[in-house]
Order: sequence, then C-alpha cells, then structure tokens
Amino acid sequence: MKKSTFEVLEQLEKDNSRLAKEAILAANKGDEDLKFILHTAIDPLINYGMLKFDDKKNYRKDIPSIDELKDLRNKLSKREVTGHAARDLMRQTLLCEDATARKWLVRTFVKNLRNGVSESTVNKIWPGLIFQFDIGLCSSYEASDYDFQLPEGIWLIEPKFDGLRCLTFIDKEGNCKFVSRGAKEFFNTQIIEQQLSELGLRDVILDGEFLANDWNGTNSVLHNQKSNEDIKQLKYYIFDIITANEWKSQSTELLEKRKARLTNVKKPNVFLVKGFKVTVYKQAEIHFKQYLADGYEGAVIKNCASEYPFGRSKSWLKWKTIQTYDIKILRAEEGTGRNAGRLGAFVCDYEGNEVKVGSGYSDELRDEYWKNRDKMIGMTIEVQTQEVTKDGSLRFPVFLHLRLDK
Repeated sequence: MKKSTFEVLEQLEKDNSRLAKEAILAANKGDEDLKFILHTAIDPLINYGMLKFDDKKNYRKDIPSIDELKDLRNKLSKREVTGHAARDLMRQTLLCEDATARKWLVRTFVKNLRNGVSESTVNKIWPGLIFQFDIGLCSSYEASDYDFQLPEGIWLIEPKFDGLRCLTFIDKEGNCKFVSRGAKEFFNTQIIEQQLSELGLRDVILDGEFLANDWNGTNSVLHNQKSNEDIKQLKYYIFDIITANEWKSQSTELLEKRKARLTNVKKPNVFLVKGFKVTVYKQAEIHFKQYLADGYEGAVIKNCASEYPFGRSKSWLKWKTIQTYDIKILRAEEGTGRNAGRLGAFVCDYEGNEVKVGSGYSDELRDEYWKNRDKMIGMTIEVQTQEVTKDGSLRFPVFLHLRLDK
C-alpha cells in the first residue's frame, strides 16, 4: 500500500470542513488504495467482529500490500478466522514500523477512522461504494400541539422501548448482520441469530430494538466483545420487516401487510411487537398511560396506511412524557470549581446550533470523559430538555447517555 494514501488520510483528519474533505477525495479519486481503505472502514455491511486489539507487539518492517489487506478483510468478514486467531492475524498484517501507516490500518480494521468522512461524502466521489440506509424515524407527538386529537386515519399504537435500535440484514442463506442506526456493528448476538435462523427468514431486513435487563446491560452486551451474564437476557423486539427488493426500491407494502409477515414469531429471545388500532385520542391515551405504568418510555403511533418511512416521517410519531434528543459532540470544556481538571460541559450540535450540555454527569463520568475528550469529538450523546426554543436551540439540556450505537 502506498505511503501517499496515508498522507491523504492525515489531510482529511486535519481539515474539519466537509467541502474541503470532498475536494481532497475528488483530487485523489484515482487512488485505489484510498478507495479500499474507505470502503473497508465505513461500509456497515462489512464487519470483522473486532473492536480493538493490543498493538504492543513486534512490528513488521514493511507496510502490508493491498493484496494482503484484501485477504485479511476477506478472512475476517467471512469469519474464516475469529477470536485470538483473528487478533494474531491482524497484528501480523497491520502492525508495521511506519507509525502513520500503522495508525490508519488499525483504525480501518476496527472500523473507526475518526476523520469525519461520512458515507454520503464518499459516495459523492465514488457513487454507490458505501452501502447507505435511511432507517425509519419518528417525529414527535405532543398531544397539546394536536389539540388532543390524533391525525386522521387508523393508527397502530405500540410501546416505546428504552433499548438500542437494530436493523438486521438477513441474506439468501440466512446469515445475519446486526447494525445500529448509526451503522455500527453489534456483538454477542449469537442467541438472536440462532433463533432468527430457525424462523426461516431469507432476503429480508428486520427493524427492531435490543434489550438486556436495562440500558447499561444492553450497552454492555452489544458493544463489548467479551461475553457476560447479560447475554442470556438479550432480547430482540421486531416491529417491522421489509423485503430486500422493497429496501432497494424504497417502496414497500403498507404497515398491516408488513406486520402480517411475522405472525409466527414464537422464540424465547425474539418477539414481534404488537399494538392496538386506534382512531381517536381517548383510545390512544388509555394505551399510552398503560405503557407508562408497565415501565415503557411511552408509545409510538403508526399510520396503518403508511409505507415504511425511509427517514423521518409523520406517519410514525413518538409519544413521551419527556422529550429527548441525540446530538453530536463538537468539543469539550473544562469545568471550574469542584470540576476543575475534568469535564465541565460538552458543546454539541443541534441542527446547526451550538448547545452546551453541562449537567447530568457523575463525577466518574466527568473524569473519564475529560481524559478521553479528544476521542469523543463527533460522538453522539442523548439529552433530555424542557423544550426547543424559538431560535432552534435546546432549553436546559441534561445528559442522559453516550450513544455508542451512533
């Protein structure tokens, strides 16, 4: 692999402008090594089952060839080598004496380039290189904004889970790839994959939510390569199914017909999310209050006459007592007083507006996040807030979670 490719990656990391990144990529459109690196690192359907590995070993003197890297990707993605054997193969292949090359090769194969290049940016230069998807997203439902009415039509009201959203791509052979809404791979999904394979599903995409006891347990299972007791508690709640052809055309059958495809789901750890048809607010409110009493976050109401929404839509509405938002970290600010020497606040982006999030952190998190502040730039946090202000900012945002799935 050429050294010049790694120099381009360094340029991309240093320049924060999206337009500048596009210009850099366009100027290097003919670099096949760069194209390979971006495809390998960013495409969500190429997964290697590896979050990190110890790089404190003897380094090889030369930079690996592109053929070696292609062979490594093939063996990892097909799971021809796994576990310790996979780590050893990565060390032997990637860990070279050239520090810059080593840095980018490791980031590539743990699928975390951290240089701000997105799928859409890459696809502008190499159309179709990176698989992209628009997951169905809800708009907010505030009953008072709708004069305590439901929009016209027949709606399905379902419980809203406090878990991790997951798209499951099942191919013609029944192999599963579990991907977060932010295109991150999930780990420790073997129990779910086995039970899905027993259902005989082929060439479809499932949309659902993972849960394992609670939020922390779910994160621990799905974002950690090591197994733990919570794996046995992992459950997958499916609320939609789309055929591969529908996914490609982005045109689907209506909600009721899609739901009917999954009536035979009866597995210990896999469930079909069911709901109730409603047409007026009073009916919906009864179920909403019951969902809250049962410990759910709230409800989602879906128009029965709607196709799957590829992106945010008003045919799916989330109904919660407290609104939450996912926002990206721009930078970290040191605290003052008792928080001197640790995190004071994250400055984040909400739809083009800078929002400072300074509350909701434990002392331990303030220490940890400040220590790792540079690595956290570009990551997503979930906050709750009183309201969105007239100028489009968030009023009194409070930190809830770090969204590792985004």
